[in-house]
Amino acid sequence: MPNFVTLLQFLSLLSLLICCSGGDGGQGGSETSVPTSRGSSPPVISLTGESVIRITRGQPFEEPGFLASDAQDGDLSAEVSVDYSAAIDTLSLVQDGNREYLISYSVNDSDGNSAHATRSVLILPDDQVPVISLSAMSVTVDLGAVFSPPKAAVWDNIDHDLEATVSGSIDTFTVGTHYLTYHAVDLDGNPAAQMTLAVLVQAAEITCTLKVDGGRCDEILTAAHNMYAYSDRDAPGAIICVQPAVGVQGLYITNVQGAEEAPVTFVNCNGQVALDTGVWTTGIGIQNSRYIRLTGTGSPSHFYGFVQNNSADRGLEAGNGSSDIEIDHVEINNSGQAALTMRTYPFSGSTCLPEYNRSNFTQYNTRIHHVKIDGAGAEGIYVGTSHYHDPSTTTCPDQAQAALIGVHIYANMINSVVNDGIQIGGAISDVHVHDNVIIDYALGNKASHGGGLQLNPGTNGQFYNNYLRAAAGASNSSSVVYAGSERSVYLYNNIFVDSPKAILTLNSMDNASTLYVLNNTFLGDGSGDTFYFFCNLMATVQTYVIKNNIFAGYGSIGHNFWADQYSYFNGNDGTNCPVNGAQMPGYGSQNDLMINGNLFAPLIVDVGFIDAEGGDFGLQAASPAVDAGEDFGSIFATDFGGKARDLYFDMGAYER
Repeated sequence: MPNFVTLLQFLSLLSLLICCSGGDGGQGGSETSVPTSRGSSPPVISLTGESVIRITRGQPFEEPGFLASDAQDGDLSAEVSVDYSAAIDTLSLVQDGNREYLISYSVNDSDGNSAHATRSVLILPDDQVPVISLSAMSVTVDLGAVFSPPKAAVWDNIDHDLEATVSGSIDTFTVGTHYLTYHAVDLDGNPAAQMTLAVLVQAAEITCTLKVDGGRCDEILTAAHNMYAYSDRDAPGAIICVQPAVGVQGLYITNVQGAEEAPVTFVNCNGQVALDTGVWTTGIGIQNSRYIRLTGTGSPSHFYGFVQNNSADRGLEAGNGSSDIEIDHVEINNSGQAALTMRTYPFSGSTCLPEYNRSNFTQYNTRIHHVKIDGAGAEGIYVGTSHYHDPSTTTCPDQAQAALIGVHIYANMINSVVNDGIQIGGAISDVHVHDNVIIDYALGNKASHGGGLQLNPGTNGQFYNNYLRAAAGASNSSSVVYAGSERSVYLYNNIFVDSPKAILTLNSMDNASTLYVLNNTFLGDGSGDTFYFFCNLMATVQTYVIKNNIFAGYGSIGHNFWADQYSYFNGNDGTNCPVNGAQMPGYGSQNDLMINGNLFAPLIVDVGFIDAEGGDFGLQAASPAVDAGEDFGSIFATDFGGKARDLYFDMGAYER
């Protein structure tokens, strides 16, 4: 009998559980009711809405609600306890697809019976794209003006602090329409539709009219005593318009200060300003001044708005503590010495000037572009000093020569200079020399001053996309002269023609780093010995990476000492001069001295250029240089003409 009673109690309890349990986990959620052993009915929790709620990031979460009831106690909704696995965060980024929270509901009736339910809340990534808006789809700027891309507004439904990034560049020195592209991506990775801004660069005539009279000039500089003189001024942002006059010999700017974002700008007005310097030493002088721009963009009819002719010494000189100087659209002809110099020495004659010692002075932001030089008795462009490495060689042995930070020399034309085409010294950071054309350098045929590019001690940076041709008969000239640096030098995508020596290195720095010579086209004049490396002057090892170059048309590879024994190292020892990770022999045959990873050809015709005689150094399909190079895409991705390099680089300056 007791066993029968126990069986009846068990069946009664099972019936209660079956009839009073929650739904199937859909509309009603996940719900359970647990009775006490006294046999009274347990309460029931019913969830409003889905048991799994999906919310896109950024949307608010609101509890859909629930009901709790009991057969004896009635409505127990107010007694329900709600617990969260964590505070529900709908704003933070979602990782790995979604973020889940668990909500637990529980209630007890007066008899101690309990009921439980659970609900999941899934936070999903936002999929709504942001929107970029511009105040205008096109803008117009004047030739040579400083241009800053307008800021775009970015709207997003969640991420309210997004900013657009801008790709593309605007050359305000080239008339025409240029384009910028605006991009934005929200924190969930949704990209906005790109917006394009058209920037129209137009040539605008600047008249000699003051701003108060409707013009663009803050001041008008006129000539007196055969010169223009502007001195002792603190004038950030001022536009000084230089008015043309007959018989003027010089333009001199002394003790003038602008500001970093507001230089003092000197610009021609009412046409071209011409200077005939004659017996005067310097045609254009900038002394002890900072944040100065001299630009010849004031007349659409004259690409070079300033023309300086016939100086006894320098055509244009910036020195004596001058810094942050920009020169553009200036023509310099027939200079007695160097055409354009920008440098400050810590001495003047026999007088030491400690204020210009390296510890006290740095020459910042030297910018020279769109300058034409025709005829110079020394260098074409000479920036920085010559003895950064060794103060003992100067007039004041205890005065180290200044460093240069920020040197940008580009888009210049240099013709017929006695010494080096471009010489740079002590330029230690942010150095870019590119897209210059230098014709007939080294007219003086001096071994110590015959470099197309002469990189004095301390100079490093990137030198690319330049075209250089040595003067005929300049048997002592070199395409590149490198004197050592504390940081790496990258020389790539250049074309060097008619010099009998491709590379001359001096290694004057104890802590010299790597010289990279990559994808250049070196073409000799039929004579010369290609290389000479003075890399054993110091105890420091000078490393070279010389790859993907074309060397053609040279008399030999290295100097012939006897029989078939050649060398291109001073001391005939390559110990301190590893090339491409290997020690080159001090002596050897020309085949022994060929540097792996480059194309050497005795005759230029053997390279397979499209038209070398006509100046087209692109490659024919059958050229041995095609697809023969190593990938240096981490350093540069285009060729001399701006064409994208393939995965398999061609050798030389051009990619087929």
